[in-house]
Amino acid sequence: MPVEVYGAALAGEYGGVRDGYLTGWVWNAARPSEFVGLRLLIDGEVAAEGRANIWRRRLAELKIGDGRHGYSLGIPRRFVDAESHRVELVTLDGISIARQTLTLAVGEDYVAPVRIVERPKKYYLAILAIAKNEAPYLHEWVAYHRAAGVEHFLIFDNDSDDGTTEMLGRLADLGWVEHVPWPRAAHPESPQKEAYAEGVARLREQAEWIAVVDLDEFIVPLHHPDIPAMLREYPDVTALGLCWRLFGSSGLKQWTPGLVMERFRKCRATGAKLVKSIVRADYIQEARIHAHAMKERATVDELRRPLHGPYAQAGTVAVAQINHYFTKSREEWERKKLRGKADRALDDKDFIRMDEEYAQHDFNEVEDDAIFKFYEATRRGVAWLRANISNGRGAVDAGFRLEPFGGQALRAGSVHPGPGAVLGAGRLMAFSRDYPAPVMAAAKHLAKLAIPPVRLVEVQDAWVAGMMVVAQGGTLFFDPAVYPGYLKKIYEDGIWLKRDIETVLHGIHEITLSEPCFVFYHGNCNNFGHFLTEAVPKLFTIKELYAQGWRAPLLLERHRAGFFMGYVKAILPEAEIVFIEPGIRYRGDFLLPSIDPGYKYHPERVRQMQNYAEAQAGRVDKQFPREIFISRGAFPKSYRRMANSPEIEEIACGHGLAIVRPEALPIPEQAALYRNAEIIVGEYGSGLHNAIYSRPGTAVLALNWINGVQQAIADSFGHAVGFVLPEDGGPVLNHGEGVQKTFNIAPEEFSAALAEIFRMRDFVAGARRAAADCQDDPIKVT
Repeated sequence: MPVEVYGAALAGEYGGVRDGYLTGWVWNAARPSEFVGLRLLIDGEVAAEGRANIWRRRLAELKIGDGRHGYSLGIPRRFVDAESHRVELVTLDGISIARQTLTLAVGEDYVAPVRIVERPKKYYLAILAIAKNEAPYLHEWVAYHRAAGVEHFLIFDNDSDDGTTEMLGRLADLGWVEHVPWPRAAHPESPQKEAYAEGVARLREQAEWIAVVDLDEFIVPLHHPDIPAMLREYPDVTALGLCWRLFGSSGLKQWTPGLVMERFRKCRATGAKLVKSIVRADYIQEARIHAHAMKERATVDELRRPLHGPYAQAGTVAVAQINHYFTKSREEWERKKLRGKADRALDDKDFIRMDEEYAQHDFNEVEDDAIFKFYEATRRGVAWLRANISNGRGAVDAGFRLEPFGGQALRAGSVHPGPGAVLGAGRLMAFSRDYPAPVMAAAKHLAKLAIPPVRLVEVQDAWVAGMMVVAQGGTLFFDPAVYPGYLKKIYEDGIWLKRDIETVLHGIHEITLSEPCFVFYHGNCNNFGHFLTEAVPKLFTIKELYAQGWRAPLLLERHRAGFFMGYVKAILPEAEIVFIEPGIRYRGDFLLPSIDPGYKYHPERVRQMQNYAEAQAGRVDKQFPREIFISRGAFPKSYRRMANSPEIEEIACGHGLAIVRPEALPIPEQAALYRNAEIIVGEYGSGLHNAIYSRPGTAVLALNWINGVQQAIADSFGHAVGFVLPEDGGPVLNHGEGVQKTFNIAPEEFSAALAEIFRMRDFVAGARRAAADCQDDPIKVT
């Protein structure tokens, strides 16, 4: 229809009825920056009111104001009856725009407008999100959306282990976010959907609008000063679906410092039909991922057209868009895909993202800088957060640890596939579809484990003998909260600890203890690796109890290996020791600290061990290398031997690693050695388990065996971890044959893995420098 002049300065176009809306445009040339207020009359009755403020590309091309002069007025359902009606459009001050008799009939997907009364609430706009390992991006995402008008953030934390948890805690302290821990163990099927349901319940009385988006999605209003201003243009809408604008890698292969919006500017030329929604809290019936079930009226797109499921009729990005940074760089994609999907169960075939998704979403067709209207405000916000949070909980330092990062994938086949180098981090086995079923089963078991609180179990009127075998009421005492599961089998076999079991159950020599005593180790702790990972953490719990004035003696066998007493003296020098003798059972009350299931250490124990190592590093007057190779040359009688260890050690030296033998150092110096190390390489075993003293971000490379213990340590302490299997593909393990077995590590595989470990370490270091120094953000915060 041609442009018509409706008044002295009014011009416009009457577009007719479409999808239950009267559409067109009106512009007041005398007041070009104002939006004309409109009233829709049907049969003389006021049916709708609104403003001509919708951006239309054709208007912008015709230089009609700034292009934001379109209108779309909803027709109430009572008039949609396939009968003729007198329709008139007038300005709010009575100037007639158009008058016509129309038959109002629309399709089955007609969505009627809703007369909405906004209740007084604390926030006009809040964001609801679930996060997992988003530390490198969290500051920018929060700072951006605050600049864009979001007043409140409700963020559910889904088992983050990269510093996100600490960062969210600090942001909560600042009053910027509400932080809710949301472990998968408690919500195994779909943490995301369950978090959304809980989030809506929490926000219903607090916020008028709730934006439900992910942390790689940025809501960008294209022509309004902020998101709330845009939402006020939809007074009769209960849910608004905004289309994705898919941003690709911009050709970047690796992570580089800078904001996400700076680094990735290239995107798909058109919007995607899939939407994310901003909904009115009072009208949402059931929270979903994209388009939510509403009590009244379904979700519409920015042009007020009804959706088809979670899809808009067309991928229009005329009013706003969701910048979706799905892939980022190839390196960041590799880490993202391995953490899995929050809307899938662990055993779902689609839990892990596939490489094909990267190619499907890596759009780099055009540049789009619409988000840059908030660039300066975002930069200032990020700089302020980094400056303040880095002085808070240390979240910036912890926040840039490598998440799971894939190297060469494991091949399906036997339980221990190979040969080859396999790199991963954080979560057990760095999930891949190519892992064999037993390995995946172990991985999922660890991922589901909840971390219980540290407890102290008191076993009253009991006996103890030998390697701290405890009995009560004539039976051996076993509690999975206190002991590792394998100890039960040792008890049931009755062979390994036969003498101690006989003594504690039937011994004729008995001594009664006058006060309760701590029992901190068990029958397999003569193996140093098990002592280090299962008994030493309990010493730190006892140390904390001592600090609180809650004291009791420690039980210790008089003839036990020297490292037992060495660790007690190093960690708890003030402890009173009660020595027990072989062949005697001791009666009394015993205090047993709980164990960490699956070697997933409680955060409090992590803090204690890290603080101890930091203190030792500060006290020891000695410089230690930052890249170390743990040699087993001092253990020639071990059940295993790396036959080509001289060659492997020579390659390690060629890469700058120092060959060390930790057992030759005093215990405080061992802690300082590992605390200082940034790269730790060696055969799987207790030498690598000392990484419990290493800082977050330390890169660990284990030779011979892919094992959950080292992965769980990495999971708890924030390390990157990798593995290199023997040349024949199978690890050499201790099966009790009493025969030493040999294996070889392929030199070329080892060299490749070393190069990758160094690159992982450098990635972490670069991210930390960027966070600490704001090298990519020179703004001075005043």
